[in-house]
Amino acid sequence: MEPSLRPVRSFLSRSADPARPYPWGGILHPSGHERAYRTISRWQDYAPTPLVPLNGLAHHLGLGKVWFKHEGERLGAGSCKALGGVYGVQRAVEGRGGCPTVAAASVGNHGRAVALGAARLGCRAVIFLPASAPPERKDRIRALGAELREVAGSYDQAVEEAAACAREQGWVVVADTVSPGAGNTPIYVMEGYTVLAREVLDQMPPGFLATHVFLQAGVGGLAAAVAAFFWAALGPARPLLVVVEPAEADGLLESARRNTLTPSRGSLATAMDCLACRLPSEPAWKILQGEARAFLAVSDAAAEAAVGLLASGVGGDPPIRTRPSGAAGLAGLLAALADPDLRQALGLGPASRVLLVGTEGP
Repeated sequence: MEPSLRPVRSFLSRSADPARPYPWGGILHPSGHERAYRTISRWQDYAPTPLVPLNGLAHHLGLGKVWFKHEGERLGAGSCKALGGVYGVQRAVEGRGGCPTVAAASVGNHGRAVALGAARLGCRAVIFLPASAPPERKDRIRALGAELREVAGSYDQAVEEAAACAREQGWVVVADTVSPGAGNTPIYVMEGYTVLAREVLDQMPPGFLATHVFLQAGVGGLAAAVAAFFWAALGPARPLLVVVEPAEADGLLESARRNTLTPSRGSLATAMDCLACRLPSEPAWKILQGEARAFLAVSDAAAEAAVGLLASGVGGDPPIRTRPSGAAGLAGLLAALADPDLRQALGLGPASRVLLVGTEGP
């Protein structure tokens, strides 16, 4: 692999232990996984997204198998965030005797999912988005009937403003990270994401479970949810987890390196803009701290290379269109393979079966 694709930074965790029993009942209990699946699987428009075998890419990379869980058509919302956001809204408004206004902060996909969840229930939604977000993301959120409020600054500033306005107005915050007034909604959002992991297990051929998962992270909710589900369902047979972040938004890597929740000191300027978050989610970090084997911070060049590889249909694979954020897991895999020491430490080779998640469409 090209040396230029090597990770900008990496950290190998010594706390990850495949034999450790499932310890996270207070955060993501298996009963919550089951409740989310029972609820979401009954939605009229629910359908599992495809698990695409990329045999040509696997051969090209010298691996046994590569699977790509393609989330581009999830619930018509264009990303896996629909699982967490829509389910989070439904859980947040249960038992309230009406449909309150819901608020959320986002760089795009979570806000669109919350807007979709509110529209399905007939609720008002107010979405706080960095003013720098692409116009098409703003348009898609408005098209769902949500009110959009643009924030000067980053996603983290949007989280603060959403919480402050919700507190003043008595709105319900549906957050994918811990923030004032969010209550249990970050847990509900992660519970929704566990449905993705359940689908993967149902779709994989018998006897061919993944050995590795390379999964991108912003605040870390999706990565933690997938880790928790595999931990509960597979125990010691679960795949090794590698968390991938942009080099300019590497809060989870910094947290792992310092062994405490730590914000990224990067600029947050990255082509992987849906992952541009400074501070990880605390409940997500508590799971990933004990489960992720490695944390990788990758360059925009690696993400763009991953987008190109997927679109080219290597070795006869079906071409897949996504954005740098959606291809960041593959960028992490390319980075690990480009670094001989990291490749050996992670046990990547011809017997490896790697799961990637394309978190969004083009």
